[in-house]
Amino acid sequence: MLFRDVDYLTRLLSIVGGILSITVAMLTVSPNVRGRLARWLLSSLDPADLPQAAPMRHISERLDSVEQALNQLQRDTVKNTLMHLMREDDGDDHTQEVAYELAKLKALGGDCWVVDAAQRYLIDHTTGAHPRRGKEEQ
Repeated sequence: MLFRDVDYLTRLLSIVGGILSITVAMLTVSPNVRGRLARWLLSSLDPADLPQAAPMRHISERLDSVEQALNQLQRDTVKNTLMHLMREDDGDDHTQEVAYELAKLKALGGDCWVVDAAQRYLIDHTTGAHPRRGKEEQ
């Protein structure tokens, strides 16, 4: 009976050793195998089952709030740029710049009075209804 257990243990160790040696050989020979193995392991892993799932959710929520803050900052920057361009102090025509910034603001989802003002600015400056433009032409 002792010899049977030793024989079984020897076979088990040889199988485990063979599997480990093949795995190590594959990992050292081809670096692509490591990437495939890592992708397979990550695809078969459910983050909710991990004990760190709660902190991961917290990090995800914080990243979402940071992303929202960055989007708001982008919108505010474009709004400020539009307001600066639409000022009539310098007398220059900024129609192209206003159109560009307006397109950026619409792409960012900015919907406010600045959008309306920029659209009015474009209409006024393209139709010639702008008061300064009329004075310059006379």
